[in-house]
Amino acid sequence: MIKYIFSYLSEEVPRRLPQLLFGLVLCGIGLAIAYEANLGLSPWDVFHHGFGKILGIQIGRAGVLTGFIVFVP
Repeated sequence: MIKYIFSYLSEEVPRRLPQLLFGLVLCGIGLAIAYEANLGLSPWDVFHHGFGKILGIQIGRAGVLTGFIVFVP
């Protein structure tokens, strides 16, 4: 069973990681566009806004970074 899990992870993770990162970049771009258009922010995006201010980065990059931190581990 353990061997099967490690085999699955070693095959699937390298294939799916670029898909995850591409999706996170698209979400970050969409977040930045909604932010610049003054459409308002969802609660999660308010977190991204504050996180970006703390780190001194743009809200879209903060969204990508947060998504990467949450999804990868």
